[in-house]
Amino acid sequence: MKKGCLTFLFLLIAFKLFSQTLTILDSIRKDAVVGATVVVLDASTNALRAQAVSDSNGRVSITETNQSRYVSVTAVGYKKVVQLFKDSLQKIFLVPLSKQLDQVTIKSNKSPINIAGNVMEFDISQVPNADYMNVGEIIEQLPFLQIVDNNIRMMNENLVILIDNRPNSIYKDAASLKSLPPHAIDKMEVVLTPTARNGGKVLNITLKRDYFLGWNSTISSSSNRLGVSPSASMTYWRKKAGFDLSVSYNNGLVNGTSETNINYTTQKRVLNENEKSRSLTNSGRISVSSYYNLSDKDAIDFQFNFAPSKTNYTSSSQIFSQSLNNSYTDFSEINRRSSARGYVVGLNYTHKYHNTANAFYLLTRYSTNATNNTQDLQSSSNGMTVLTDNVYLNNIDNSESTIEIIQQQNSGKKLKYVIGSKLIFRDNGNDNTLTNISIVKTIVKMNQLVSSSYVDGDWTFSKFTAHTGLRLDYNKNQFSSPMQVQQSFTNLTPTVSLSYNINKTESLLLSYVRRILRPSFYYTDPVVNPVNAYERSGGSTDLQNQINNEWGLQYYGNYKFGSLGFSLNYSRTSGLISTLSTLSDDN
Repeated sequence: MKKGCLTFLFLLIAFKLFSQTLTILDSIRKDAVVGATVVVLDASTNALRAQAVSDSNGRVSITETNQSRYVSVTAVGYKKVVQLFKDSLQKIFLVPLSKQLDQVTIKSNKSPINIAGNVMEFDISQVPNADYMNVGEIIEQLPFLQIVDNNIRMMNENLVILIDNRPNSIYKDAASLKSLPPHAIDKMEVVLTPTARNGGKVLNITLKRDYFLGWNSTISSSSNRLGVSPSASMTYWRKKAGFDLSVSYNNGLVNGTSETNINYTTQKRVLNENEKSRSLTNSGRISVSSYYNLSDKDAIDFQFNFAPSKTNYTSSSQIFSQSLNNSYTDFSEINRRSSARGYVVGLNYTHKYHNTANAFYLLTRYSTNATNNTQDLQSSSNGMTVLTDNVYLNNIDNSESTIEIIQQQNSGKKLKYVIGSKLIFRDNGNDNTLTNISIVKTIVKMNQLVSSSYVDGDWTFSKFTAHTGLRLDYNKNQFSSPMQVQQSFTNLTPTVSLSYNINKTESLLLSYVRRILRPSFYYTDPVVNPVNAYERSGGSTDLQNQINNEWGLQYYGNYKFGSLGFSLNYSRTSGLISTLSTLSDDN
């Protein structure tokens, strides 16, 4: 019996692990191709599974655990061959190139970065096996870049992602960049200094729009015990026109616990809250992006994005209250059902001058988002065991219209500049209904106008590059319900930096930037909404803009042994927007 079990186990292992010998041959001379690189790729994810080099007889041995693979063969002087990897495959014939190389020069790998002025350019071809990686995996291999919580960061600072110098509805974060074919990238660079236009460092990816890419598609899925996230994308690019389509779905379950302790010294009361929560979210996204080249200099592109979601949230809390006179324990349960849908539509026009580094952009965008919340709350009061019911209905509708004009001049060797102007119109509305013994309904409406003009200039002299940016912002807030409130702010925000390029892979940067943080509608909405049966959250129409002044010193260096960098920063904030906690009289 033991012998039979061992034989069965041996056969099972032999079935899952097999070694296959391939022979690489010249399709014309039928002789062996020596030194051919053979790579085995996963058919679904395009991930690298095995790699070997053919010997003096043109033979190579591959050991694999799954036959759902492709084999890619490359050799100097021959065309690349990609075909399905299966048991019957024994010989692979390579077709010689029509023009042979007279001489082959082997050079060591170059540095993957090149620093010119205050711009760090990345050569992704220097990343090993870059042809078999997605863009997200390539970014993880580049010096100073990392992906954290779906954000691309440099020196612990999130980067603004631009495609061809403008936002893109599909390729807007680290996860979506995985569906972008690496060989479609013409250039990838990071502007190391914060700009007046974007307010932070920028990762700009320039695509090969005049490159015939044809059809490309990817399908991927990730799952764990708490959820599943499948996605699919498809692209078709030609010189005249092309489009991108992306579809994703996410199902996620989150369980959480929290404990809050608040000591109210003036009321001489201590509150302790223990909460257990459970949230189930189903969300999806459909994104479409297309372009049409009117001529060699003029192009238009269209972007559309639709994102629906549904969330069920349940929470139970136990709150212990203690004062000098009494103490009691209350209980709270909340069931929140939320549904949301958002649309984004964009239409852009680009004109490139004789020098392709100079361009004019006209960018338009409209977005709308609607959220419906229903919250059922049950709670005890002052230690009573009987739970009272409350129902909150909350409907939020926000829309935003944007138009931006940009003139870019990057062809000068000594001076480069960007001039632009931007208008934003926002309409925000919030309908709240509380049902208890009676029905109380409150409507909040807010309109906002933001007008901005900016200029960024770079001066290069010797190994130094000076950057100066200036942005003038005017924003007007008008609340028409439940009260009449008008606010207007004018802010001037400068950005100044000086970089010293020690060489093409080392740079020292000194910078100063002022940032403006405008309070969103969430922080200015005066209606008090429930967090749970005992906590309420509300905004203030008196909030003003928060101003951050930041100074920084940074060093970037890439060496043969790796990369080295440091960042020293000092920040000072005025008009800090923060959350205050108070104890109401009925508690």
